[in-house]
Amino acid sequence: MSETWSSFSGAGEPEFKGLVLDQVEELMADSLHRLKTHRLAQLSLEHLSSGGRRLRARLALDVGKALGVETHLNVSWAAACELLHNATLVLDDIQDQDEERRGQPTLWAKHGLPAALNVGELLLMLPHWIIKQMHLPAERQVELLGKMTDTCICLVSGQMDETTLQDQLERVDLWQSYLEAISGKTSPLFELPVWGNVFIATGDVALAQRWAQPFRHFGVVFQLADDLADVLGKKEGRRRGADLMEGKVSALIPLYLKDRPEKTQELKRFLQTDRGQLDTKIINYWLEEFESQGIFDELHARILYWLKSFGQSSLRQEQPEVYQIGVFYLRQVLSTFGYSQDEDFYGIL
Repeated sequence: MSETWSSFSGAGEPEFKGLVLDQVEELMADSLHRLKTHRLAQLSLEHLSSGGRRLRARLALDVGKALGVETHLNVSWAAACELLHNATLVLDDIQDQDEERRGQPTLWAKHGLPAALNVGELLLMLPHWIIKQMHLPAERQVELLGKMTDTCICLVSGQMDETTLQDQLERVDLWQSYLEAISGKTSPLFELPVWGNVFIATGDVALAQRWAQPFRHFGVVFQLADDLADVLGKKEGRRRGADLMEGKVSALIPLYLKDRPEKTQELKRFLQTDRGQLDTKIINYWLEEFESQGIFDELHARILYWLKSFGQSSLRQEQPEVYQIGVFYLRQVLSTFGYSQDEDFYGIL
């Protein structure tokens, strides 16, 4: 593959790439400046300017360029995908009561729940406005709007599914429930940038679905690698075991309980304990328990499985350039989570 024109880190980006990313930022800001409520626009811009890698936008830009999508359409689709992702971040912070993101106070922690809810709801709607401004035949706009709506429904459903996992610890198919939750709340945001650009380029819904499907596997890899990085202490700016400290049902828990149902009630009591009453000893106890029972290794194997699923997809033969863009970003994501290039993750890609 030729070098992608989206450097994940942003360092040393080609001038053209920088200009196009600037256009994405400008379009997102412009969609907010049109609001009559200045305060809502101000808070939304505050969130958007708080950082972030713009991963979904960069993925959209790369795929669109590879498929010959006109720049103005590519920029619009990238902005729509990035706004949707940021909507999920604002709402996720509220749901999880996270007080910090990207090293800064979250919107709800700084400005209160009502303000953050309004920002999250607005960012959820703005992608539809952007699609309506795209210079495309009406029937193609309708398809894009439909896909965006379906994705929003999937994301909200997945977010809700995640909240119920604590109440499902007794289920023998807890792992499947966990996969369904992350396939709802994480995977669609990697599928969407690809689907839209394939459809814009070809007008073929079935082809867009087929070429975008492997990026749902990408999303599963992303979440599983994130969960493993958390317990290995590889997430920058996050203490080791932060997910456990927050009472989240990460991938480690269904894998652990699968063969140890007798530990269910003990683990449930831990997850439901007032987080203010926890200390590092209990967190370290569960981290050591998971590691000693081989759960870290099992999760590592699950990541390899989903990487293989991506690598064995028909996309590899049908559209190798888009496939290689996916490989590029998978490598960058794994690197960002602290996995070194000599780990066997990389040999599959």
